[in-house]
Amino acid sequence: MYYYHVPSADSHPHVVIRTPEFEKDMADWKVSFIDIFLLLDYPDSGIRRKLSYPFIGFELLSHKMIREHGRVIGGLFYGIMRISRKMTRMLSTPDSSRICIRAVDIMGNSWERVDFGEPVMFDFEDTRIPVPCNYDKVLTEFYGDYMTPPPEDQRGGAQGFPYSLLEDYLEDESGIVKHKRLCRNDLPKRFGRPRPL
Repeated sequence: MYYYHVPSADSHPHVVIRTPEFEKDMADWKVSFIDIFLLLDYPDSGIRRKLSYPFIGFELLSHKMIREHGRVIGGLFYGIMRISRKMTRMLSTPDSSRICIRAVDIMGNSWERVDFGEPVMFDFEDTRIPVPCNYDKVLTEFYGDYMTPPPEDQRGGAQGFPYSLLEDYLEDESGIVKHKRLCRNDLPKRFGRPRPL
C-alpha cells in the first residue's frame, strides 16, 4: 500500500501512497506523499551556526544538481553533499539546546529541544498520534496563528515533490543499486536507520 522512499537526492525520506498506475503517477508528479523530517542537533554557538550555513546550502544545492544533471555532474555533487553533511555534523553540538531540520531557512526550522520532550498523544481521525509536548509553541513559532485558516484566495497547499522518487523506486524494484542513499547512510547512529513499512 505504501512505498518508503529513502532518497538518493533529497534531504529526507518520504512515505508514498501506491496508486494503480504508480510509475506513471510518479513520473507525472501525481502521487500523495508524506515528508519525514528528522530532527537533528543544531549548534549552540552563533559562530558554529554561521560556519554551518554554507555547508547546509551546498548540500541542498547538491540535491538540485543531482536531480537535474547527468551522472558525471551528479557524481561530483554526491561528493560535495557527503562532505557538506560531515562538516554540518562536525559543527553541530551533541545534545544542544536546539534541534533543527535541514532546510534553506534553517533558523526558521529550528526549535528548543525541550519543546519536543515527552510527546502528547492526540486523536487524528481514527489514529492516535504523538505530537510535541509544547505543540502550541512549536506551531505558533513556525506558522503564526495556525488555528485561523487563511482567506480562501490565499490558500496554496503544499509545494514541491520528492527529488529522485521515480529513479530510486525503479532502482529498488530492479535490485540494482546505482546510487548511494545518503539520507540513510549518512545519519549518525544515534538516530537509528529507517526501515521499510
